Amino acid sequence: MKTLKFTTTLPRCLIFLVGPGAAPMTSTADKAHLTGKNRDGSGPGQKSATPAATRKRHSAKGLVWLRGFLLLSGVIGSASALGLTVTTPQEAKLVDKGARVFNQETFKGNGRTCSTCHIDKNHYNISPADIREIRDPRQRELIFLTHTVPGFENEKLVRERALFNIGPDIGAGKHPHGPFRTTMTVGGIELTDTDSRPTPDRRAITLGWAADGSPDFLDLPFVLNPFNEAKFNGTDCQAFADGSIEAFAIGAVVQHATKTLKRRPGKDFRCPTQAELVAMGAFQRWLGRQAIDPTSVPPKFDLDITKITFTDPRANTGRDHFLDGKFGCDACHDNAGANANFSVGNNANFQTNVDFFGKNPVLGVKIPADEGDLIEEEVPKDSICHFTTPDSCRDGVGFNSQSLVEAVFKNQFNHNGSVIGSIEDAAKFYFTDTFNNSPAGHGRACALAGDRNGFATAPIGTGIPPGPNADRTTCVRPGPVGTTGRTPVPLIAADFITLANIQIEFGSDAFNKLGFFLRSLGAVYKARDCERLVEETILRIQNHLSTDLPVKHCQFNLDDIASGLKNARVGSLSPAYIQVVSATRGLKVQLASAARRRDTGSLQAMQDTLKDLREKIATTTELP
Repeated sequence: MKTLKFTTTLPRCLIFLVGPGAAPMTSTADKAHLTGKNRDGSGPGQKSATPAATRKRHSAKGLVWLRGFLLLSGVIGSASALGLTVTTPQEAKLVDKGARVFNQETFKGNGRTCSTCHIDKNHYNISPADIREIRDPRQRELIFLTHTVPGFENEKLVRERALFNIGPDIGAGKHPHGPFRTTMTVGGIELTDTDSRPTPDRRAITLGWAADGSPDFLDLPFVLNPFNEAKFNGTDCQAFADGSIEAFAIGAVVQHATKTLKRRPGKDFRCPTQAELVAMGAFQRWLGRQAIDPTSVPPKFDLDITKITFTDPRANTGRDHFLDGKFGCDACHDNAGANANFSVGNNANFQTNVDFFGKNPVLGVKIPADEGDLIEEEVPKDSICHFTTPDSCRDGVGFNSQSLVEAVFKNQFNHNGSVIGSIEDAAKFYFTDTFNNSPAGHGRACALAGDRNGFATAPIGTGIPPGPNADRTTCVRPGPVGTTGRTPVPLIAADFITLANIQIEFGSDAFNKLGFFLRSLGAVYKARDCERLVEETILRIQNHLSTDLPVKHCQFNLDDIASGLKNARVGSLSPAYIQVVSATRGLKVQLASAARRRDTGSLQAMQDTLKDLREKIATTTELP
C-alpha cells in the first residue's frame, strides 16, 4: 500500500517539465472571499492596503462575481451519475462561445488567434513538426510575424524549436531579446494541481511554465506583463487581471497579438471583454480530463496509481519504477499528476538546470538564460521555493512540475523545447550531470542519503546557485522537533543517480517500461474522458445543441490512445492492447455517424464500449 510522504524534508524530486499549466477550483479572490480576508491579507474590519479606486474598479468589473453567479445559477458545474463532470445546456453554450473566441477572435491585433499557436489536434500545442506542415503563406506569416511585426520573433527559434518570444523588451531587427518559451498543453487545467499558497494575497494558480503566466494587477509588480504601467490604467486589461484561468488570456493578447512593439491597448490590440474571458475560461476548463469524484472536498482528480492493475505486466513494472525512490518520479508527480507528494503537497516550482540543457549550437542563436525568474515577488518561505534560503525565495524561480498524464502524448518537452522526441527521452534528462548539479538534483540526492543513513536529510540552504557547477556535497540532518540543531551529512557519489545506475539496477529497458506505464495510464484517462464527451454529446442532442466540440475531442482522445500505445518502446503489444488500438478507428467513425444521426441509443452503447476498452488496458476500484 502506498504511504504518503508528508515530511518536513525535501523530496527525491524528479520533475518532468513537460505538460500543462494548472489550477485549483478557486481563484485568489475567491479564496479571499471564503476566508473573510481582503486580497492583501487584511482581515474583516481592517483597512485594505489595496488602493480604494482599484478595489472599487475590481469589485465592479472583476471576474469573480460573474463566475460565482454562473455557478449558483447552474450555468456551470454539474456532475452526472457516472461521476464525470458534464456540462449543463447553459454551460455547453458558454463553452461553445469560448471555443469560438479562442479559435476566431483576433482582438483587433496582428491577426493571431489563440489557435494560431495552440493547435487543437496537438493538445493545443505547436511543435516544429506542426510548423513544417503548415503550407498556407498567410498562416505561416501569423506564426513568424516576419512582415507584420518585424523583430517580434526570432524566425530560426520558431522554426527549429517552436520557441516564441515572451520578453517585455523586444529588440530591433531580427534579434528580439527573449526569453523564449514553447507553448503549453491546454487540457485538464481545472484541477491538475491544487496549489493553495498560505496567504490570500498570492496568486492561487500556477499557469505558465514558471507559474508566471496569468497576470494579476493587484498582486504583482509586473516584470513580464507590466499592466501597472500608465498605458493600462482604466483598461479592461488591468481591471480583469486577477491571476485566474480567465485572466491568462489577457497576458496572451498583450504579448502575442500586438500590432507593434509598443503594445498600446486600444491601438495595437483591444483588451478582451469580461464576457470573452469568462467564455474562454469555461472552454479551457472543459478541455481534457475532469475530476474523478467532483463531489469530494477537494474534488478527487488523480487516480491512485497503486490501485490500478494494468493488463500488461510491463506497465505494472514501469509503475513500480515510477514509485521507486531512485527514480524519484512520485515525489514531485504524485500519481503522475502535477502535485508534489511531500510537505506542502501541491504544485511547486523547482530549479533543475534545464536551462543549461539542450543548447544546440547548430541553431546559431544565443538563447538568453531563463530559469523562470521573470517575476520577482516575495513569497512565504514554506510556499514553493523548496531549495532556497528564505531571503532568496521568490515566486517564479525555477519551473513548476507539469502533469505527466497529459505530457505523455507530447513530442516536445521543457519550457525551452530542449527535448524533441518521446516521454522516454524526456525522462532521461533527470539522470544527467546537469540535473544532478541542480538544486532539485541535490534535493533528490539528499533524500537518498537520508534513506541510506536511516534518517531525514535536506540540502543546505545556500540559496539559488548561479549555474550547474555549484557545490553539491553536503546535506543537513534537521534537529529533533522543537530544536534548531542541524547536523551536516556528506553526500557520496551513489546518492547522485545516473543513467548508468538505473540501467545496472533496473535493466537497460527501465525507461521504456517507465514510459509504457505513463502511456498506459494516459490511455486510461483518455478513454475515461471519451465517456464524458459521449455523455455530453447525448445531452447536447437532447437539448438541440451542436455536438461538434465533444465529438471532435473524443476523436482526438481515440487518436492519442492509438498513437500513444503504438509508439511504446517495449516491443510487441499484448493482445489486449492490440485490440484497443484496432478499435479506435472504428469508434471514431461510429461516434461521428451516431452524432450526425442524433442517435442517442448508439451513443449510450458506445459508452459501454469505451469502458470495455479502458478495462482492456487497466482496472481500478476508483472508476465504475
